Amino acid sequence: MPKELGETEWDAHCFAKITAVTDAVLDDGLLSPDEEAKLSAAMDRYGNPPLDPVTQGKLDAARLQFAAWNTPLDPVEAPLLLKRGEWCVHGIQATAYEERQRTTRIAYAGPTARIKIMKGVYYRAGSAQVARKTEAYHHSFGSGFLCATNKRLLWVAPNKTVTIPLNKIIMFEPFSDGIKVFKDTGKPVLFEFDEGENQPAMVRISRTIEELR
Repeated sequence: MPKELGETEWDAHCFAKITAVTDAVLDDGLLSPDEEAKLSAAMDRYGNPPLDPVTQGKLDAARLQFAAWNTPLDPVEAPLLLKRGEWCVHGIQATAYEERQRTTRIAYAGPTARIKIMKGVYYRAGSAQVARKTEAYHHSFGSGFLCATNKRLLWVAPNKTVTIPLNKIIMFEPFSDGIKVFKDTGKPVLFEFDEGENQPAMVRISRTIEELR
């Protein structure tokens, strides 16, 4: 500690320096080995002050995110029976949804006349010109286990199985808590992670589609 600084001032100085380093290494949301070394050197220099839980959580998340992007797509264990030559890259509990359309109401247009047939009974004369109002919605198949393999996305639940070969995927939209998959035929399928936000899982599944299809 420099003589010109008191203990309180030195603590504040160390906190400011460590904060600057952590902000810098977390700038892109990834924590590489080089950045780990830079942070470790700064911690040693300033007496290894304890990090607050929020900062430590961000560092842990950034470390996992870097690994998700940069480590090989090696096989992992999965509680599913796979085909010969097939292996799981990443597995996670997820709820599957299929995009569908439904009619919300039917509107009648055009001139009509209400004509009495008998007591209490009427009919409409003229053109009804039915106009159906529809909306898109996601139909849930329930919760199951999603496995991204070197050949397909395989989702298995007690009463439903969804299989999407990687070479049939024409586009996908990644989210922090899931992924939406568009196939060359059929309706899009959305897989939402049951545990909520999990960016490393999203990254591993996205990389599987991009690198192995």
